[in-house]
Amino acid sequence: MAFLNPKVIKQITENVFKREERTYPVDYNYPIKENIIITIILPEGYAVNELPQKLAISMPNRAARYKFSVHSQEKTIRLINQYEINQTIFPENEYADLRQFNQMIVGKEAEQIVITKK
Repeated sequence: MAFLNPKVIKQITENVFKREERTYPVDYNYPIKENIIITIILPEGYAVNELPQKLAISMPNRAARYKFSVHSQEKTIRLINQYEINQTIFPENEYADLRQFNQMIVGKEAEQIVITKK
């Protein structure tokens, strides 16, 4: 059995919003849209045993969105990841939602694919 993290590019490993509360807005300066597609070809004699579940989350009014899915077909694994920040300024009353949104992303991107040798 082997474990493989499919998000080898731009993995979010920690929540940058560490404080419980915030008294001033979060300013992203500009909208962000990232689409990442990763294809992994397994070596001969290996098979996928377990894949992370899909996740699609969105903040109210689509201020931020995140989609994560992993599919397997024969020897190929394909990860599709979309990350969007559509609202550039988040007032302090939206901080808790933004913090939770980022925490969910950290948790999802830490999940691994389980592969086994036949």
